[in-house]
Amino acid sequence: MGPDFSALWGGGGGGRAARCRTVLTRNMERLKKDFFFFHTFALGQQRGVPRSGRGPNLPDVTADDFSKVDLRQYKWIHWEGRNADEQVKMIERVMMHNSKLPPQQQITISVEIEKTREPLYQLFPLADVVFISKDVARHFGFHSAEAALRGLYSRVKPGAVLLCAWAEKGAEALGPDGMLIHSDAFPPEALVDTLGAGDTFNAAVIYKLSRGEHLKDAVTFGCRVAGRKCGFHGYEGLRAQFSDE
Repeated sequence: MGPDFSALWGGGGGGRAARCRTVLTRNMERLKKDFFFFHTFALGQQRGVPRSGRGPNLPDVTADDFSKVDLRQYKWIHWEGRNADEQVKMIERVMMHNSKLPPQQQITISVEIEKTREPLYQLFPLADVVFISKDVARHFGFHSAEAALRGLYSRVKPGAVLLCAWAEKGAEALGPDGMLIHSDAFPPEALVDTLGAGDTFNAAVIYKLSRGEHLKDAVTFGCRVAGRKCGFHGYEGLRAQFSDE
């Protein structure tokens, strides 16, 4: 059976991607500590966990909503940058939780900064793993993923990993050792549907890193999964295509 990173799908912008986000709450009981709370969710309650889609007029999750989440269930929590002031409060709650635990029991924090909005940039120094978009890289004046990572790494906290996917050019990652990690893209034979490809990349990278695998393997897997996803509509059947992982 292939990797079940379906609980990480989110982001994108509505349509099929929005509908896929409901898998989180359906899988939570089974996944328990092996998977993660993926904060691309708007308000709603199922089994006491904030869930969502990103349809019109759906409010973002607030720090008050997040206060109801039992952090003991999670080993990794990911935020897509949206209402940053509220998200800072949520992350600070996780950091406080972590401060009372030994390192091996602490929750890993990751964020995605996709939009070119100034308030989102306060998320840079708060996460262990930071994903930035090509749009953000260009906003800061960089014309390649490598240049963006080199130029923006000073914004993340010591020891963090910074990643940037660059469509057909693949993706790059930079960790605390200063070594740049690259993966080529894995385009499908025919480009069918790119909706949610970036979020699929993020989910696959997190899946591998959470299992203790090397950054190079995680980035390559992210590009492979994102490329495969672009070859068909939606997400159904994606897991089966990685049954050997």
